[in-house]
Amino acid sequence: MKQHTLNIKRAAVTTAVLGSLALVGCSGSGGLVAGDGSGAGGALATGGTDSGGGSPVSRVASPANEATGNIATNAGGLLGAVGNVVTSAGDVVAGEGSSGVTSGFGGVLQRTGDAVGAVGQGTADGLGQIGRTNDPLNPTLGGVPGAVQQVGRAVSSGGNAVSAIDDVNGLGVLRPVTNTAGTVVDSTGRVVSATGERLGGVVGGNAVRQVTEGGSRVIVPIVETVTATTQGVGETTRLGRPVDNLLTRTGGVVTRLGDGVSSTNTPVVRETGQVVSATGSTVSSLGGAVNAPKGVTIGGVIAPLTNAVGGATDGGLPGGLQGGLLSPLTGSGGVAAGVGVGAGAGVAIGSSSAGSGSDGSQGGLLSPVTNLLGGLLR
Repeated sequence: MKQHTLNIKRAAVTTAVLGSLALVGCSGSGGLVAGDGSGAGGALATGGTDSGGGSPVSRVASPANEATGNIATNAGGLLGAVGNVVTSAGDVVAGEGSSGVTSGFGGVLQRTGDAVGAVGQGTADGLGQIGRTNDPLNPTLGGVPGAVQQVGRAVSSGGNAVSAIDDVNGLGVLRPVTNTAGTVVDSTGRVVSATGERLGGVVGGNAVRQVTEGGSRVIVPIVETVTATTQGVGETTRLGRPVDNLLTRTGGVVTRLGDGVSSTNTPVVRETGQVVSATGSTVSSLGGAVNAPKGVTIGGVIAPLTNAVGGATDGGLPGGLQGGLLSPLTGSGGVAAGVGVGAGAGVAIGSSSAGSGSDGSQGGLLSPVTNLLGGLLR
């Protein structure tokens, strides 16, 4: 019995140690996986990759990616609202008469609006989730096939309208020409629609997913770094909060105006109000890109860049080398809090000597950059 109890205690200690190591490995990237962690790499948070395949792993977005995602989501909603206006206009045109011309041209507007809406939906589903999934590019690209299909259907509707032109007066004089032209246009639209359907299968295939996943690993850290730097500059200059408040209030006024217009039951006008409301929401979300949340420091600003460097080198650069490369950003001999704990990277605490000249002075070719950053961070 004592031996059995001892084994249980050892197992508990081992589990605790492994859990602590897992948390330490995640400390540079901002949290644990929110999903089930399927796959070999699913135990780590932002900065690690899911090498086990399967569906994209859900992650906890950083403040920078949260702001970028909000902007993309609202921009996608704005595109969807614009598409609704065009579709509603098509409904009005199609219902104005019983002729093939009005229904055909109404169909052109309807399908065009649906194409714009497909792009907006893809933007919201993809870039709107930036930082929360391994591959936000693939859902964004996934909106393109649907848009292509709708464009093809719009072209076909235009062909139907052309074919019906001579039916308006009933003379039949132009029918040989209009029928031929309309058939050609309709056939072209069908080809485009079929291309969109095939494109959907290609985008959802493993080959394209591998490309978009690789692109996401490159693009997401860059976007995160740019947004985080903008937030850091806004906090340092103390302009971030006033600009954020201005954009939020302006967007709120525009949104309320659009809500008032949307309350009407008049076609097209109602959808126009939705566009105004979506514009206000987009304007409000822009403030997050310049206003750093409380607690975000220069360490958090540079961390996405160090994570990208660590991921690109498959385990990170040696501490001294990575610290030396980052010394222009951290100042003379200074170390930014949190820098260097990337996805599997070593701790990048380098001395200032790696970035100094032979005479011990900082600068060289990077002196304009270091001077600029130094002025911003004072």
